[in-house]
Amino acid sequence: MKLITKEFDHTPTVLLVDDQPSVAFIVKKILEGYCELLYASHLSKAHELLLKSEVDLVLLDIELQGETGWDFIEQLKVVYELSELPPIMFITSHTGSDIEEKALELGAADFIVKPIVPAILKLRVMNLLRIKALDRQTLFYKNQLEDIVEHSALVISFWSPDWQCLYFRDGDKELSAPNILKLVDIIPASLASQVMQIGTEEGSYRVQTSSDIDGISGLTMTMRHSNIFGDYIFLSFTRASETA
Repeated sequence: MKLITKEFDHTPTVLLVDDQPSVAFIVKKILEGYCELLYASHLSKAHELLLKSEVDLVLLDIELQGETGWDFIEQLKVVYELSELPPIMFITSHTGSDIEEKALELGAADFIVKPIVPAILKLRVMNLLRIKALDRQTLFYKNQLEDIVEHSALVISFWSPDWQCLYFRDGDKELSAPNILKLVDIIPASLASQVMQIGTEEGSYRVQTSSDIDGISGLTMTMRHSNIFGDYIFLSFTRASETA
């Protein structure tokens, strides 16, 4: 089963850096059908593949012929910000906790010891690829939202569950003290009452109206529940053209 989402037709690419072809054979068999596997037996080839391909995860051996995995990470840090790099998981025969600690301190996302246990490797790789896929989708939607804000006449606001305004932006104008704003200040009272009722109902996510109401069109209200950010209400709409 490939990690391909409905919105993003993307097959993950994993880069294995190891100087033992036998390890590459084993890893390829374990991950077959889950991702595309690229292989480099030395660091110069690994750099070449990173430049040519969109890599989602790097599996990196510590001891290479005349080189080390530590060298690879240090070289990458010269060229990239760590946040720009794909996650790196070390695969090594070293079992000391000091080696694992050093790998994590350098920014490795995970660490696995040889001999490889197929089920463990596959699960850890899948977990890291899921995280990478979520990062990819988050970045896509972030860029999409920024593009909407920049090119559309949208009014965007965030509200607490008790309808205190947390953030309000009308075109290029951002309200400096949003908490004093009431919903009836921006949409008609009857519509505000409807939005507040639907927005506070359990399991409600969206209400839309396509008809123009007092200069407002295309109203969309979305309720999201999140353990990370807390409950909030995202409200956006476009104003009808004054010349219409």
